[in-house]
Amino acid sequence: MRLSLLFEDESELHDQDIWGDIYLLTKDAIKRGERDPDLERFILDQHPNYAWFYAWGVIKGRWMEAEEVIKSDPGWACNYAKYAIRGRWIEAEEIIKKDPGYAYNYAINILKLNDRDAREWSGYKA
Repeated sequence: MRLSLLFEDESELHDQDIWGDIYLLTKDAIKRGERDPDLERFILDQHPNYAWFYAWGVIKGRWMEAEEVIKSDPGWACNYAKYAIRGRWIEAEEIIKKDPGYAYNYAINILKLNDRDAREWSGYKA
């Protein structure tokens, strides 16, 4: 199902509580393995949570057009690096470091630092 089938006027997208629908549309695109231009346009409109999920599940790797949106949130940036890029994302590290918990996770899982070095890199204090 495409977004254009849900709404006659695209401006309605921002007036509706449609997060459940967007989640289902994203899951459907993943299941089909097909890109959906309407859904992509919506996701690129500042939705980092769906952008990383879509990159991982549909594109199966980096989605360059969405990286600025994904970088806007430390948690989603960390997930994107781990699951879509499957490696270091240098361009997003300063954003990821804004959240010590996600930064620690990134340092351990992506940078492969030991606990002491990961705490120092991330500023995480348990």
